Amino acid sequence: MPDAPRRGTGRALLTAIEDHARTGGAHQMIAGISGENPDGQAFHARMGYRHIATVPRAGCKFGRYMDLVLMQKFL
Repeated sequence: MPDAPRRGTGRALLTAIEDHARTGGAHQMIAGISGENPDGQAFHARMGYRHIATVPRAGCKFGRYMDLVLMQKFL
């Protein structure tokens, strides 16, 4: 949604997903984010996720290979 940035929609959605996972007994959450999405990485960092790995050239999009950044949060 173009009007969603900076309105708390992402934070509310991720919080609800984490609460659901926690209620279901999950121990951790892993986020996979494009290496070319620094805003997505920063958002997850603000939500308490930490960088655990980068998978180089994990996928191809727009005719070029991109890294996959993995971030983890213990619930």
